Parts: sequence; C-alpha cells; structure tokens
Amino acid sequence: MIDRRRYEIFIVIALCLTVYVLSVYFDLTERLYRLSLRFEYLQFDEFLIFLLIAGCGLGYLGIRQMLALRREVAERQRIEAALKESEQYATALFKTMQTGMVVIDRQSRCILDVNPAAREMIGVDRDKIIGRECHSYICPNTRGDCPIADQGQIIDRSERILLKADGTEMPVLKSVIATTLRGRLCLIETFTDLTERKALEEQLKELSHTDYLTGSLNRRGFMQLAEKQILLAERIKCELYLIFADIDNMKWINDTLGHDMGDEAICETAQLICCSLRRADLIGCGRLGGDEFAMLLTSVTRVQGEHPVLDRIKQKQRELNARPDRRYQLEISFGTARFDPENPSTLEQLVAEADRKMYECKRSRKVKRGGS
Repeated sequence: MIDRRRYEIFIVIALCLTVYVLSVYFDLTERLYRLSLRFEYLQFDEFLIFLLIAGCGLGYLGIRQMLALRREVAERQRIEAALKESEQYATALFKTMQTGMVVIDRQSRCILDVNPAAREMIGVDRDKIIGRECHSYICPNTRGDCPIADQGQIIDRSERILLKADGTEMPVLKSVIATTLRGRLCLIETFTDLTERKALEEQLKELSHTDYLTGSLNRRGFMQLAEKQILLAERIKCELYLIFADIDNMKWINDTLGHDMGDEAICETAQLICCSLRRADLIGCGRLGGDEFAMLLTSVTRVQGEHPVLDRIKQKQRELNARPDRRYQLEISFGTARFDPENPSTLEQLVAEADRKMYECKRSRKVKRGGS
C-alpha cells in the first residue's frame, strides 16, 4: 500500500516538474499569449487561471498523498513496535515459565528450541539438546510411532514419560499442539513434572493400606493381599496358614491404665509379632482393627499341630512380661486356619475358621484363669 502511495506522489511531482521545465524552456507564457491573439475565443487570463487551478489541484493531491504516506509510515512503525514488544513478551514468557516447553520440527523431528524449565528437566545444557531428534531422546516412542505426527492423537494434559539425558524416566503431564512458526510446521510440547505428585499418590496409596498406629497393613490391605495369595497358592499347590491374634486384657488396660497405655499395648503386640516371624514364612501381617491382628504364613513342609511361629511369639511374650518395669501383663489368644490346595477354601472360610478358633482359645484361657 505504501509503495502505491509513493508511486502516485512520484507521478504528481513528475508532472509538476515537467510543466515547470516546459514553461521555462519554451517560454510558455509568451507562446500562450501569442496563441490567445490568434484565437479570439481563447482568453489568456482565463487560461492562466485554468493553469493555476490545475497546479493547485496537483499540489493538493501531492500534499494529500504525502500526508497519507506519513500516516501509513507511522502506522507501520507502530505495528512493528507492537510486534517487537509482543515478541519480547513471548520470549520472556518462554524463558521464565516454570512449565517445560520444547519446539520440534514436525518433519525432521529435530528439536528447534527449548526453554530453561525443560532444559532443567532433561538435565543437560541447551546446546546439547538443540538439533537432536526427539525420539529416543526425550520421547520413548520410536520414529514412525509418534502419537501426534504418525498416529494423529490429541495429547492434552495426558500423563506421559519424559526421557532424561541420563536415561532415567520422569512422569510428566504433557500437552502438544501443531502449529506453523516462520513458515515451518512445528510441534510445541509443554510438560509438567509429576514426580512429586506420583510420590504423593504412592504414599497415599500406601497409607490407605497401612494402619496408622502400628505401621502394619490395615484390614483392607491385608484382605487384598490374602485374596491374591490364596489364588496363587491354589495355582502352585502351596499350603498357607492364617493366624488370628487378639489381646485378652485390652479392656482392663484401657479402663485402668488409660487409652495411651492401650495404644502402647497394641504397638507392643504388633512389634512382638513382626519380630517373631521369619521372612521365609511371612507373606503378610496386619491389624484388622481394635486389638485384633492377622498373619498369613507359608511353609514348605506340612505343619503338625501348632504352627512353630506361635512358639516363637509366646517365647518373646514371656520375655516381655518378665521385665521388672511392666505395669501390665500382655496376654494374647491365637487361632489358626490352614489352606489346603488339594481341598481349597475361600478367604471368608479361612477367616471364619481362624476367628472361631481364636475365640475358643480366649474362652479356654478365661476358664483356666477362673479355675485357678
């Protein structure tokens, strides 16, 4: 548009200069006067007025075009300044944003640019990232298997994996958009580090299966573990033993010594059980609630009579109660149920049997104490 304005101004100036040169060179005023004498109808004064009007018109047109050109030049300068400011603003955002951002050439799959946040996540200097193919470097997908360019997927806040420079994997929340930058088809990837969130999720998952007081499995966690182990034992033909344990004098401890001492008794029982179990036998140990515990054990040989782990628990229990500073005697009742792979039973059946035997043990101990 500005080039057209310049062309129009040039034509006007050229016409004015042409008229001026001709008038000087050929003495146009004298010739027009003589011409007016030859033709009666042509009045010299009128002709000069006509030339004056034409000259003013050409001058007005030239001035108007020059003013328009000036306005357009100012507008172009304003637009260029705004674009420069916008580019500086975008560059500042690109460099300072905490979200990682990578610009990738869609055709060659080479990394064109990377912001400091992404560079820190990848773990290497910027000049060692630029020009590298994204496949097998920051993206675990192989060439030809790109979810965006090859499979046409839409990745918007999707949980993905970012390969770091040292080969380790980082869970990230990724978004990818396809766009054109300076005439080149590009992919702009943004990703946020999810390492802390994943760790928190694992911690919460662990807490949902862990008893807050003893640190062992809670009822939910223990039952899920036991269900899976029973299915496995049935498939590989392995015996399992489910042992229930319950503190006998828990009500007396709470009512007489206080609930803090009751919590201490629960923690002592949990520690007593865990210290008495061997890793080769133990599958899981948990607090089912209140003062009740459960153990899931395996054995390479069939157990005859009472499970040997109970002898170790009772021995440690006697040692604990023999301490001179004890304010109470820790008494525990046990009940054992055996899973036979040749005649399998459900978890509910094992729980019912172990619970029944535990309360039989508890009643018999009360009878003995009453008889004595």
